[in-house]
Formats: sequence, structure tokens, C-alpha cells
Amino acid sequence: MSSAHQHGLRLVYISGGLIMFRFFAALALSVGVMLPTLAQIPGDIPMNHWARPALTQLQDKYGLQLKYPDGSFRGDRTLSRYEMAALVAQMLTQLDQHLLSAREQALIQKLQQEFAGELENIQTRLDNLEEQSDLHHDAQERQQETLSTLQQQLAQIRLFGSLAVRYCIMSTRIFSEPQNIFTRNLNGNNVQMRLGAGLAGDHGDFDWQIRILTNENDSYNLSWFPFGGNHIPRAPLTLDRFMIAYEPTLGEQWSTRLTFGKAPNPFLKSELLFDEDVSLTGATQQLGWRPATKEGWQGLQAAFAEQVLLVQDTSMASGMLGARLDTAWKLSPEFALELGSSYVHYLGTDALARYNFNQGYQGLFSQRNRGTNQGFDSDFHVLNPYVELTWTPEGIWPLRVIGDGLYNFGAADRNRALGLEAHWGNHRRPGDWELIYALKWLEQDANLSLMVDENAAGTDVLHQRFEGVLNLAGKTFWSTTLHVRHSLSQPDVDVLYILYTGLRQDF
Repeated sequence: MSSAHQHGLRLVYISGGLIMFRFFAALALSVGVMLPTLAQIPGDIPMNHWARPALTQLQDKYGLQLKYPDGSFRGDRTLSRYEMAALVAQMLTQLDQHLLSAREQALIQKLQQEFAGELENIQTRLDNLEEQSDLHHDAQERQQETLSTLQQQLAQIRLFGSLAVRYCIMSTRIFSEPQNIFTRNLNGNNVQMRLGAGLAGDHGDFDWQIRILTNENDSYNLSWFPFGGNHIPRAPLTLDRFMIAYEPTLGEQWSTRLTFGKAPNPFLKSELLFDEDVSLTGATQQLGWRPATKEGWQGLQAAFAEQVLLVQDTSMASGMLGARLDTAWKLSPEFALELGSSYVHYLGTDALARYNFNQGYQGLFSQRNRGTNQGFDSDFHVLNPYVELTWTPEGIWPLRVIGDGLYNFGAADRNRALGLEAHWGNHRRPGDWELIYALKWLEQDANLSLMVDENAAGTDVLHQRFEGVLNLAGKTFWSTTLHVRHSLSQPDVDVLYILYTGLRQDF
């Protein structure tokens, strides 16, 4: 018989096994899964059964790797028919690569006939395993897609905030009697802390933010403790911000943003109109336009806000309407100029008069607005124009100067305020310094006193700030600040000095 004919017969004999098992390779791999269970079946093929030496003979001749799950084949225990059928399946897969004699082909056919029932049963189990494997694979793919989506969403969420600790001393005679600063001339001496921490996220056209802050529940602008409270060393936390904003894409030149919730104040340029801690609840709409060129005129920005200041029962007792318009120029590579103005129209401010909002250490050096607990002597319709000039020369610390003013159209007198700030240097990188000087001159009804800088502690005040900030390690800062405060209406009253020094860690 020719080798080609023998090969054809071999294919005929083996084809029955191949038809019965769609994937012998998969079955051979599955033996390791099935045999631990099959091995529990009582043995029914003795050691001298004809199939055992037949398999041994073929294994030795062709170097077949026929194994139990433990890696062995020969042994002295009785086999089950399912174990023998699994070994036959391994043999059929491996002999597919060899030319067999007629006697060997007949032997293989006899083995297939002997264990046909078990082989068919194993095939059924294999089909079930493949089906379950497909189902598990589909479930795994769905879980992976869900995990990938969750990872992308988590990557869009960031933690932000800062923790600061500072030492504070207050005195009216820091310079005239420095030897007595820690004795009879000391108005305050304590350690203060401030914590602000939140989460923010971006999801397409939407972004959101929540923040907790150490804050008095009855104060708009006091976030350092224990200074300014009842001097009990505690630091209550307030949900200070919770906002969502929608900012659709309008092209390269137009932009718009709608913000809802308790959000950062859109009118804050300096702390003459609002303290930096003031976050009000309401809605803000912003619209911007900028030219295609990056030099010269930089475009216009407008903002409109409706905010709630006080709710009594279920009604808004006091609120605020505001608008802001600003524009900017890139005058040269070194100079930039920004001009703008805000208008804030307070509603129902008399409802705020009866509340004793905590404004830090006020004493004789600043006042609240004129009036009684039943109401203020004037309304508050405040115009706030400002100008900002930035100079960034190469190789020299940048200089930024801000000038702004207030005029209250709702008051007949004591209705003006002026502010000036100068920032030299920056503290963006480790080792960088920034030096700051700020001056605030506020007449008593120039602005709603509970909104202004907590260190000015109201109105009717001339307030100066001298500050130095050093970047120690990226997001770790050390600063020393001196506040100097005295009353405008009572210039003979002693000057109050407030000195802070401490560390701030941003994250």
C-alpha cells in the first residue's frame, strides 16, 4: 500500500474523532480541568485491560505527552472510563502529525469504538464549557468597558484645597513699646488654622465643584479660627461651595458660561468689594468675545448674577443683582492692561441689619454701616471701577498693580472707597518670593460692611497690608503679614497692628 493511500486511510480513521471533537486542542487543555472531577469516579478499567498497553505502546513509539492533571501517566491504580477517554482524546490530537501503519490505524479505530460513549459525553461537556467560556468572555468584556468608563470619569475628578496654620498677635503698640508686646499691650495672641478642601470635575460641557471650609455659620467672610469668634479653639466646617456650570463650545472667538449654586464670586478683583471667602448662592451668566489675533485688544467679558444673601422661612429676605464688564489689551510682550467695572445692587439689606455678623476683631478701629438693628440708614447700590496693569520684564520679577474704587449711589455721604494693591514677584516655583502691599480706604457706607475683607473688619477704616510669601516646596508656602488699621472717623484712636506668620499647604 502506498504512503499516500496509507495517509488517506489514516485520515479516514481519525476523521471520526475529529468530527466528534471540534477542537481537540481545546479538549486537551480542558482535560486538566475535568480530570480532577473525573478522578473521583470509581475506577472500572483494570491495569491489564487491552486499552492501557495500547496507549502505552503508541506513547512510547511517537513520544506522546499523555498526562493526568498531576503530570503522570503510568501508575498502579485502576482508571475510570472517562479518564481513559480523555487520554484517547489527547492521543488523537497529537497523532494527527504522524504517518501511521494500518495496524495502528485499526488500533486507534478500536479505541474510538471502545470509548465512543464517553468521548461523546466529554464532547457534550466540552460544548457546555465553550458556551460558558463565551458567556464569561462577554461578561468580562462588559466589565472591562464599565471599568474603563469609570476610570475615565475618575480621572476627570480632582481634589483641591489648602490647609494653613498661622500664629497671630495683635497690639496697639508694636513699635512704640515692643518690650511690652507680650504683656499688657497684647490684644490677641493665638494660633489659628484654616482648612478648605473640595472636589471638582469636568464632564464635557459641564463642570462642578464642592468645597468645605472652616467658617462661622453666621459670617460671610470669617474662615480663620479661633481668631474673631468667641476664642474657643474650634473650627466648624461649612459646605461653602456646591456649584455646577455649563460652558458649551461656541467657536474660537465666543464663549459663554452658566453657573448655578453656591459659587466663587464673579465680581472679585480686589478685596474692596468682597472678601475672598465670600461665596454666594444663585446663578451667574458670563459671555465673552475675543478677536482672532493674540496681540493688541484681547476682547470683552461680561457677567450677570442674581444671588441670595438671606432666606427667612421660605422667602428671600435679602439678595443681590450684579453686572460686570471688563476688557484687556496686550500692549507689548511685557505690558498687559485690564479695565473694567462692576455694579452691585443689594436688595433688602435692612433684613441683614438685625444680625450680628461676626467680622473679626472690630473694636474701635472700624465700624459697621450706620443704622440700627431695624435697618441701615442708606441703601447699597455700589459701583466698582478698576484697572490692572501687569509688567513682566525678562529676567526681573513681574510687577502687578491694581487700583479700584467704590461709590455707593444709595448713600448721601460716607459713600466712597479707594483701593490700591501692588504685587512684586511671584511664588509659583520653589524659592520664588512675592511681596505685596495693599491699601483700603473705606468710608462707613461705601459698601455693605459684612462683605468686605475680614482683616479690615468692616468700614470706616484705613487698612494697610504688608505681606511676603515664599514658595518652599512647590505647594508649600510660608508667609508673614502685617495689617495696620485705624478708624477714619476717629483718627485719634490708637492704631491696631495685627501680625501673622505661618505655613500653607496646597493640594
